[in-house]
Amino acid sequence: MNSVHYNAVWEQHNVTPLINIDSLYSFFLFNYGAEYSFAGETHDFWEGLYVISGKIRVTADERVFTLSSGEIVFHKPLELHKLSVESKEGVKLIIFTYSASGELANAMANKALTLNPLGRGIIENMHRHMLHVCKNTKAEIADTNTIAAHRLFSERPDFVQMTATYIAQLIIALSGEESQYKAEISESALLFSKAVDYMNENVDKSISLSDIATQINVSESSVKRIFSKYATIGVHRYFLLLKINEATRLLKSGESVGSVAEQLGFSSQGYFSACYKRETGKNPTDVK
Repeated sequence: MNSVHYNAVWEQHNVTPLINIDSLYSFFLFNYGAEYSFAGETHDFWEGLYVISGKIRVTADERVFTLSSGEIVFHKPLELHKLSVESKEGVKLIIFTYSASGELANAMANKALTLNPLGRGIIENMHRHMLHVCKNTKAEIADTNTIAAHRLFSERPDFVQMTATYIAQLIIALSGEESQYKAEISESALLFSKAVDYMNENVDKSISLSDIATQINVSESSVKRIFSKYATIGVHRYFLLLKINEATRLLKSGESVGSVAEQLGFSSQGYFSACYKRETGKNPTDVK
């Protein structure tokens, strides 16, 4: 039999990472019942939320949409977000938080996706690895509905590395996918979006409930009901959180505390500092 010989050409290809997962903060597996509603939060790092089973409604800033099994949403830093369970059987979720740098660090901004087979395979492997590590340590069940795998981050550097690698793989695999954005088209969801847009456009001012109601052409009581449904917090606190988020952006850009307080319409630097401390747990002078 004649053999075929190939002349190998060895050519070096340097690897430039498209994304680096710089820090990990939390890694949860949640089981929520049919009546569960999370009041919402904001933080200065990324959050990925994947639905293993069931259906949830997600509010992310002014966007409102539903996610079902096999779908994922990424919340960008300082995005106000909440969720409520929409399925009678409850939901099972994976939630992970991280910070990133590199060309693809912001690729998942405003993304809500149905995972392709590659993406689903990556997150399923991440899920299996989490369960394997937690089972072996026998120390990660926070309660009957929660596994808090991130508790191992300080003890298992191999687990940190594997988790970061899975997240990086997932983002690279999804970065070329078109976002399947599924905004709710109900009248109340559209009104909520308009109200939040108006608040963001006037975050440097002092606006009232009456101003918002007039802007979106509904009663003040209707505005309160809409925010109760989609934000789970009152209108005034929601507007304050928008101001706090904008303050964080300005402080990180190098603006002074006094300048930020003035730009965002606070009555004094002291009042701004007190509000910032109450909502974030940090003094504005500590923001870098």
